[in-house]
Amino acid sequence: MVVGGTITKVGLDLVASRLFNATKTPITQFKVGTGTTTATTSDTDLEAAVLTKDVSLVTLNTTTHTATVKCYLTASDANGSLLTEAGEFNTDSSPVMFDHDIFTGISKTDSDEIIINYVHEIQIV
Repeated sequence: MVVGGTITKVGLDLVASRLFNATKTPITQFKVGTGTTTATTSDTDLEAAVLTKDVSLVTLNTTTHTATVKCYLTASDANGSLLTEAGEFNTDSSPVMFDHDIFTGISKTDSDEIIINYVHEIQIV
């Protein structure tokens, strides 16, 4: 599990666009990959993407100020890959990566079904 993943600079631009002028599309896709380089705020794509999937579910909670975004990898998705990275993307003509996360490898086979779960919490600081 990754806690406190890396939100990219272009991801922050995406949020500002969605808040104020909606020139960018919302986050509707996930990518998973096999890259291992440390994520940075300057990243614009995964290091080694192997699969792009639509978001399976988005749940908004106005009490806890959270958005939970889930992506479901089926038994037939990304088999034979050691998955080590994930990110959330929009569907602009040049997709924008909101965040990039590196994690301990998951060796994906056809006996595995995986749910990737991001919880975004907005806090007053």
